[in-house]
Amino acid sequence: MKLVNIPSHFTNNEKRMSMNMYYAYQIHDRLNHYSLLPRGGKLFQQYVVTAYCAVKQSRLDYIRQNQSDIRNEYLSGLYDAILQGDRDGNDLGTHTVLTASFTGGPRYMYAHYVDALAIYRVHGNPSFFITFTCNAKWPEIQEYMEAFPELITADRADIVDRVFEQKVRDYIKFVRNTKPFGDISADTKENLDTL
Repeated sequence: MKLVNIPSHFTNNEKRMSMNMYYAYQIHDRLNHYSLLPRGGKLFQQYVVTAYCAVKQSRLDYIRQNQSDIRNEYLSGLYDAILQGDRDGNDLGTHTVLTASFTGGPRYMYAHYVDALAIYRVHGNPSFFITFTCNAKWPEIQEYMEAFPELITADRADIVDRVFEQKVRDYIKFVRNTKPFGDISADTKENLDTL
């Protein structure tokens, strides 16, 4: 989808809007503007799930249509096929190989697993396993929900998720800066990029 009225901070590469950007724009609240979609309750939740599935399917379609352009390991996925247990050879070439950048795919998960093992090998086992849970009664969530008296917090999972993610970032920043557990010997790139 082509962008109209392109802001000056966009580069030449960003003249098109992705499906993900479009749906993010649709579901985001705007100041001084009545947003009907977020007030839909369960219908809004269904819309978000449908949008997520559409974006995911679009990415899968792109990967399927561009299999010849995707660089596979060891002769067009032969290595992956052997790892999956396809030793017969008759089914080779019929599988769609997902790239390592496809979030949640087997290569993506394996790459993160290998990264974790590398950290363990160099720095040893982790000293702490911290679980961070969300509370729907946090003041930030309740303050936002005052604008939607007809809804409950379960109807606005997007807001709960945003507040939760910000709290996690704040906690990571707190642990890094105040060092309540001592010095941090290792960290992942994802944690470093979020701050």
